[in-house]
Amino acid sequence: MTRLESKGRDADSGRRLWRLHLLEVEAAILRGLPEQLRALLANPDANRAVVDRLFPVSYADPAEERENRRLLGQGLLEERQELLDQMEAELDRAVPEDSPGGEPGKGDKGVAVQLDGGQLDLWLRFVNDVRLVLATDLGVTSDDAAPADEPPEDPKRALLEYLGGLESILVEAARQEF
Repeated sequence: MTRLESKGRDADSGRRLWRLHLLEVEAAILRGLPEQLRALLANPDANRAVVDRLFPVSYADPAEERENRRLLGQGLLEERQELLDQMEAELDRAVPEDSPGGEPGKGDKGVAVQLDGGQLDLWLRFVNDVRLVLATDLGVTSDDAAPADEPPEDPKRALLEYLGGLESILVEAARQEF
């Protein structure tokens, strides 16, 4: 079960530190997400709904918006690709641990990642992006609007809910940072 524990402040920088604990199955799911998002972003025209959700319209005037996309579009995509590269590196530095849920002897295997404020921000941006993609795919337009015909056991819906919980944990920690 995902949990985030405060580790105090870094002696050199004074910034808060946290340790994020994940079950191995949670870490495995998260490890696959950057590549999936990268595949969606590889062809923005084929995934217009996703791209429009990740990069909302900035200008009401269509001509201004086209010019904005022409000037910034590739840079925004490259920025997202960099985020995915950084997130993969974050997941690669996770260290194995026993019983991440805090119950000694339970036998659950997991991983832990040390986070500072910058890494916490990275995780938040990544989780938010994946949630936007999932919500777009599921037709969700707000946190409490779920399609009535969507079965609760849908894996995408379950992942969206899990990531919502993770995002909530990360947001609470970010609030402590400032």
